[in-house]
Amino acid sequence: MIRLALEVRGGSLQFCDLFWLSDWNTDFPQEQILSLPDGYYHITVCTKKPESGYWGDDQIICLYFNELEEMPELTWPGVPYLFTEEQEIEAQETGTQGQNKRDYMEMIRQLYVVETLQGYTDEEIAIVKKYFDPLPLALEAFWKSAARTEAIHKVQDQWIKPEDFEKWAWLREGDYLVILIENQGCCRAGIRKKDLEKTDPPVYVAADDHRWTLCIGTLSEFLQAALAYEAIFAFPFHGEELMYWLTEEELETVRSGLEKQPFGLHGWLGMDMSFYSNASDNMVAVMDCGDLEALYGAASETGYQKLMEVMEGLGEAI
Repeated sequence: MIRLALEVRGGSLQFCDLFWLSDWNTDFPQEQILSLPDGYYHITVCTKKPESGYWGDDQIICLYFNELEEMPELTWPGVPYLFTEEQEIEAQETGTQGQNKRDYMEMIRQLYVVETLQGYTDEEIAIVKKYFDPLPLALEAFWKSAARTEAIHKVQDQWIKPEDFEKWAWLREGDYLVILIENQGCCRAGIRKKDLEKTDPPVYVAADDHRWTLCIGTLSEFLQAALAYEAIFAFPFHGEELMYWLTEEELETVRSGLEKQPFGLHGWLGMDMSFYSNASDNMVAVMDCGDLEALYGAASETGYQKLMEVMEGLGEAI
């Protein structure tokens, strides 16, 4: 439970998906508009983790409105999460979600076929701390434990290395700590400077217009999704073509035949990405950019054969 404060103006309250905020407009479906007299309100919000163990998976949220005479004193500026970072981290480690969710180190070993992971030293990471300090604990942990592993750098896009902050002035000068760049430089992912003190901060993406929008709620989820996406480009076993168009019917075949992964990407190259697999070393990325595109493969022949039990014959080569 959490209590929020709200000022209503214009006689209505409108509800939308968080990602709508990247392209805000007032053309809301009627079922997402609540008539409410102008004034100040307490909103008591109640929710719980869905039975699947994943936040946002058919999650029920109950809101109770209490009218006030004036705006109350706020504990948080803006809108806080409905759970603390500590609670979420604990859930990932010990709860249902943690049992079903591979961490990025396990993913690197399985998807990139790597036995030993390599990280950067404290001295190398200190280069970044000259410009961005403190570093989020989740980012520092990734850099120290796995980010130097050679295999993850032999992919489509470019993971930023600590030494890059000395080479490229633009990395040091922005309001975001950039961690991944698209191979032609037309998209980048980063963490807001004002979020650096968070243990596991959200990640934002920006394209050529340099307008940053929310990609995913935590760095940990971003690492899993980005590592899964990049691994597909390096898989030794894949279809004759790199990418395929999918129909809605074919997408339903993917959804029913494979396990949806508990992470995704929003806004990378202007697309929403979801991920599916049926073995620890295969992966399908479904990319929604108005049309549906699929990218898939496996690190082993066995994993690829298992994947093709579902994917065989699906899609039109791009």
